[in-house]
Amino acid sequence: MRGSPPVSAPASGPQTLPSPGAWRARLIEVPPRTLASRALVGATLAFVVAWVAYKASGDPKVFAIVSLNGLTLAGLYFVVSSGFTLIFGLMRFVNMAHGSLYMLAGFFAFELQERMTGGEATSAFGTSEATFAEWIVPLVIAAIVVGLMGLVMQQVFLRWTQGQELRQALITIAISIIIADQALANFGGIAEDIAAPSNFPESVEIHIYGLSYPFFRLFVLAVAVAIGLALWLTIKRTRFGMIVRAGVDDRQMVSAIGINIQLVFAGAFFLGSLLAGLGGVLGGTMITVDTRRCLMLIYAPSRYERQALEAHARVAADRIARFAGGEIIQSRVL
Repeated sequence: MRGSPPVSAPASGPQTLPSPGAWRARLIEVPPRTLASRALVGATLAFVVAWVAYKASGDPKVFAIVSLNGLTLAGLYFVVSSGFTLIFGLMRFVNMAHGSLYMLAGFFAFELQERMTGGEATSAFGTSEATFAEWIVPLVIAAIVVGLMGLVMQQVFLRWTQGQELRQALITIAISIIIADQALANFGGIAEDIAAPSNFPESVEIHIYGLSYPFFRLFVLAVAVAIGLALWLTIKRTRFGMIVRAGVDDRQMVSAIGINIQLVFAGAFFLGSLLAGLGGVLGGTMITVDTRRCLMLIYAPSRYERQALEAHARVAADRIARFAGGEIIQSRVL
């Protein structure tokens, strides 16, 4: 047609790489701050790789053992933090009592195992023996009980504080302190070990420098990988995951189409608390369970964190005092 530009056929054959001048032009278009940050990240990664290679060349056996210890411990932390991520990262609930649920599940499983074995799960020499049923039954019961405790906490204390992060933090910190004190009073301050199944091998050959490694640590790492895949599939590929993600973005719209979003949030909170309980039993078996192993309170707060907590406490106290004063003044006027 008249006035229409000619249509050229796509060029065939191998495509040529951009010339050095084109690369230079692209670099000029990138902001200097972005270039500096990329250079800093690259230099940091190069330093880390060089440091790891240096340490590995010194004593490969020790490096392999330390690396496996770090991986298995990271797997345990992932099991616990996956529940916290589900509650906080996805549902925007600040649950600072998540570590207390971890600790309670470990003690619940230990007490149940002691009752099932008649107190013979742990000998005086520190060795632990239990059948698979005597380990898996306390694990399932403790995880479910802790999941129900988290559900009750969400329904009673956190449901009405949706979007109020300060109140959620203060409430859950108070709950965590109460649980920690009650656990110390009822279970004592002595670290306990949950007995692993006796039919699990103590160690396996990993065919790296002829080393053998504890089987249960590798089992925890495999459980962490399986949980990660299951959570990804649940959040990304199932209707439940889509409802949770949609409810976080627009709760009113999800409710308008006939979905009980509060029931879905309750199920997600139960799942997150159950993962904390599962991590507590796995951690009590792999390491120990004690009243200090409360992941949200295991580290002492820094000076800035203490100042922030004190400021939040002063604001909350001021609001309570104003509310109480207003009620007193209103009653006197009436």
